[in-house]
Amino acid sequence: MSRATNKLTTVKIDGLTERGRYGDGGGLWLNVTHTGGKSWVYRWTKRGHVRELGLGPYPVVSLAKARKKAFEYRQMIA
Repeated sequence: MSRATNKLTTVKIDGLTERGRYGDGGGLWLNVTHTGGKSWVYRWTKRGHVRELGLGPYPVVSLAKARKKAFEYRQMIA
C-alpha cells in the first residue's frame, strides 16, 4: 500500500496556528512555530540518518511550489 500524499490544502495551512510539524506526504513537511510562522522542509533518510532541507517560508513558497521542489529533490536523491 502506498503512502498518502497531498494531505495539506491552502485553506488548512492558513488555519494552522498550533505549533508543530504537519506532513503533506512524500517527505514534505510544514513547520509551524509558536509565533505562527510557517516554513517548508523536505525530509529524507539516507544511511539511517534523517536529513532536512529547508524549502522556504510559507506563503512566499506556496504549497504548489513546495510540492514541486520536494518532487525535484526526491528525483535527485533517488
